[in-house]
Amino acid sequence: MDIKVVRVPKATLDNIPELERAFYVHIGHLRNEIMVIQKLAWWNNNNRSGSDVLAAVNVSQGLILIRLLAGKVWEGWDLVGRAYFSTKVSQSIEAKLSIKTRAALAELKTYFGKRNIIYMIRNQFAFHYSLPFLRDQLAKIEETDKLAIYLTKKNVNVFYEISEAIANSAMLDAVEKGNYYAAMRKLLTEVLDVAKKFISFSDGCLEYMVKTFLLDSATGPDWQKVELTDVPRRDELQIPFFVDDIK
Repeated sequence: MDIKVVRVPKATLDNIPELERAFYVHIGHLRNEIMVIQKLAWWNNNNRSGSDVLAAVNVSQGLILIRLLAGKVWEGWDLVGRAYFSTKVSQSIEAKLSIKTRAALAELKTYFGKRNIIYMIRNQFAFHYSLPFLRDQLAKIEETDKLAIYLTKKNVNVFYEISEAIANSAMLDAVEKGNYYAAMRKLLTEVLDVAKKFISFSDGCLEYMVKTFLLDSATGPDWQKVELTDVPRRDELQIPFFVDDIK
């Protein structure tokens, strides 16, 4: 895989209008965070569940990542409101953005303009913790429910599945009451779809920045090619929870 490394001198960065410069740096930072969490969620789906324990932890690990992704996407939209719309950066660049970028922004406006799952997940399960939701779920526990704690000599491998089972049940019940399967599908589809739109909008804005301020048409950009070897395929990667040989 070839990587093009583009150097950005401070003098060039300083040529970008101040409010735009702050927006680009913020949106690039958040875009990177969303992409990292999204990749971890993809790789978690590649885990091979060889036992009931591994299967249970894999599901819990995946839902932890989806909750974090939902929280970051909501924070991303809040950032767009403060750094893009409120500062009037939108008036400076929006008409110059690609049709695809403006379409992604329009879809984000529509989604966040109404009541949505991501707002609820962020406030009740991701970045904040709702005691009422968990207390209600505790009252619904039955003798047939499979609750467990996985203990090992190393605390890095200890997992409190009981906590995740109850918290995840409360979250899924809040998404689609009484139907965990439908709630899971709805949660994954909605969060990943909105994250994809956010990445599309962010990339469009950052591509505009690069073309407008960083690429000198007369001399060409200051860049170099770096070749990365042994880059794994996306479907080859896994993020197992349990690890061996911990010193």
